[in-house]
Amino acid sequence: RINPIYAIWIPNAFTPNGDNTNDYFYVDGYGIKELQVQIYDRWGLQLYDGIGLDQSWDGTYKGKLVQLDVYVYKVRAKDVFDETHSNEGKPATF
Repeated sequence: RINPIYAIWIPNAFTPNGDNTNDYFYVDGYGIKELQVQIYDRWGLQLYDGIGLDQSWDGTYKGKLVQLDVYVYKVRAKDVFDETHSNEGKPATF
């Protein structure tokens, strides 16, 4: 018997400049059945709350591109074993 393996990849930067290269901040992996990604600015304002396996943040808040800065992410994922994983960090720089 082979059990599924869980893995998650979270980028450390992205460049939402419209050149179709690395324009979105998104979490990827395998063995994930539920995913929530939240992005906050340095003052704790939530800029993005994506739920679902196909979510991605385009670097905007209320329709406008946010300034070049460091942003905090919170990721919650549920794997195929129904175990919940949480990750926090500051990779959302661009």
